[in-house]
Amino acid sequence: MHILGIDSSTDRLSIAVTSCSESEPLKNLRTNALQYSRQSGFMKSIITLTDKVLKRAGIDLKDIDMFCVNRGPGDFTGTRIGISVIKAFALANDKPSFGIDSLNVYTMQAASQNAGKILQLISGGLRVYIVPAADIKRDEVFFCIYEASPNAGNNCQGKVFYKNREFFINKTGNNIIVEAGEFINSFKKYFEALPDTGSQDYFEKANNTLFFCGTAFVNCSSIATGLSELKQQFFISKKSLYPDAQYLNMCAIYRLDKNSATGERIIPYYAREFIPFKKK
Repeated sequence: MHILGIDSSTDRLSIAVTSCSESEPLKNLRTNALQYSRQSGFMKSIITLTDKVLKRAGIDLKDIDMFCVNRGPGDFTGTRIGISVIKAFALANDKPSFGIDSLNVYTMQAASQNAGKILQLISGGLRVYIVPAADIKRDEVFFCIYEASPNAGNNCQGKVFYKNREFFINKTGNNIIVEAGEFINSFKKYFEALPDTGSQDYFEKANNTLFFCGTAFVNCSSIATGLSELKQQFFISKKSLYPDAQYLNMCAIYRLDKNSATGERIIPYYAREFIPFKKK
């Protein structure tokens, strides 16, 4: 089975073709991916760049079994172009398509990039949380909290395999918008309000671990001051600051495997309510 994913939600276009077996789709994934910066004019050549990835993978567009795209929040124009391209590909080839939220992509990416460390911590009885935060301009960030766990929860968003072991990515609550300078304080309050996190004394412990990822940790310098106040062991996952389409594909594969869905209607996901035209 072949999956084509396009992530144009930031200033780094990422296109990936992932191949996997239909019987165990999340194991032994093979990925061909290319990334381009916006400065190279990728909006004008997104179709040509997609063709390059397909050629590198040695397949044609008609061989793709499933299409997926990052539906945001992210760059307004880039996200809409990516969605339009994926919709056109899926419609022309009569194949299913999926839209994945940005925070899910960041989280899957950070979990995969740090899988060995996460499994070591979980095996030691510690709780591991992944916090993706996207820069949405106006000095604001959009974030949520996920837990890496040996068990799948009610709101599981993905599964990671690493050296014949596995763990699940469970979303713990709703997405939220906060001011960048208040990120850590808002994060603590939000975390403490979550059920079943041991939050009563979590921030007094130094042996649990947090992984941070997403564009907010590139663009919002005011977040760094707050991070230095944390007692917990924490990491900024530097390979997960911008979304990579191969992890977008992993999210889509998990959704297909979990729900046996045949596709869905893809619409852009805006951090704030989007009103295209103001009423006079």
